Amino acid sequence: MKLGLVTTFFFIAFISMTAPSFAQSGDVIIVDDPATKNAIIEFNNKMKDVGKSCAPTAKGGDMNEFMVKVNKCVCNHLSEISPLLETKIKAFSELLKRKPELANQMIKIKGQFGNIVIRPEDLKKNAINSLNKQYNCQMDK
Repeated sequence: MKLGLVTTFFFIAFISMTAPSFAQSGDVIIVDDPATKNAIIEFNNKMKDVGKSCAPTAKGGDMNEFMVKVNKCVCNHLSEISPLLETKIKAFSELLKRKPELANQMIKIKGQFGNIVIRPEDLKKNAINSLNKQYNCQMDK
């Protein structure tokens, strides 16, 4: 049970760092794009796996110590995460090429467990930097 809570916390913390703010105004457009949905699902599944494998390595200490240990563990997995993040970004780029009107819109991608709200411009320019800053390590390209 504790491991499940830790994994959930880790995953929510990661998503909160890379996800756009939901306080944006304007219309939200729902898009059914299988390539983008699959890229999101693969990336999210990998992050869940990494969270599950990293949480047990961080036992003991206070919350700051826990997060330092988790971050160090995640850095060891960035070579697995990076290609999926690149695929996710490429899928959004391709979607925006096909539907340029979405570039300045908040959109929902029909997802595995409901809709995933994304602002494409935030994802394109901030996702890799967010990973680097959050985990304090460099991603190999």
